[in-house]
Formats: sequence, C-alpha cells, structure tokens
Amino acid sequence: MNQALSTALILDIVTMPRPVLSMPIRQVVVRSFDGELAILAGHMPLMALLLPCVVQVWPVQPMGTVEMVQRVFISGGVLEVQPQHVTILAEDALSAEEIDIEHARISLADAHQRMRENFLLEDRERARVDAMSAQAQIDLWQWAKESKLTSPV
Repeated sequence: MNQALSTALILDIVTMPRPVLSMPIRQVVVRSFDGELAILAGHMPLMALLLPCVVQVWPVQPMGTVEMVQRVFISGGVLEVQPQHVTILAEDALSAEEIDIEHARISLADAHQRMRENFLLEDRERARVDAMSAQAQIDLWQWAKESKLTSPV
C-alpha cells in the first residue's frame, strides 16, 4: 500500500439524503462551537457540534502535484474523529456550484436585521447562526468565482 494512503485519514461528509464526499485526506478544517478545528492524521478521538461553515479539505495527492484545497459548505452538524477516520454528519451540504448567491445575500441581510430588531436572546442567536450560514455560502461562492478567474486556461 502507498505510504501516503496508509497514513491518510478517510473523510466522509454525509447528509441525510446523500453522501457528499468520501476520500483520503491529509487535513480537514471545520468550525465548531468551541472554535476552528484542524484535523490531521493522529488527532485524538473527538466529537464536536459544528456551526455553519465552509469545510476545507486537503486531499492526499501524489508527490510533485499542486496541492488543491476542496471546499464544501455545511449548514451545521456533528464531527466525529477516530484514529483513521473523520465523519461529518451535516444537516445540509452544498458545493459552490449549488449555491444560490442572490438567496444567500438576501438571507444575510435578513439575518442582520433580525439580530438588530429581536429582544429575545434566543431569537438573536438563531439570527446570528443564520447570518453565519449565509456568509459561509457567500464566501464559498466568491472563492470559487475568484479561483476560476485566476486558474490557467
């Protein structure tokens, strides 16, 4: 077996209706309620609740190739880290191509307005999470747009 693959983590991102991604990786970065987490091979077992974020994935690639980061939006979920396996059970997951940018922009404006207008802490917190979700979608869409403009033809 290839040495790189034998030390790699296997990442599975799964939603209720479908598996989203399954591959050997070198690293994955997510945002939990406790902060940003970077998971590498050998990470201690862990479970964490995830906030809406852009999951950044560094796949295992052959030596001498350009390292490409893959990104997927998740609307929140659960992260489980085992010695050789990372699982993300996401409520929803989208690639950059699946994002409706106009809807995300409207959702962000709406969430900011609800944060200003609501008096109940619970309502403001829900609006804050909705704003995180919309902003993460916008960030992923913008990154994909910029990477297409700068990639060689």
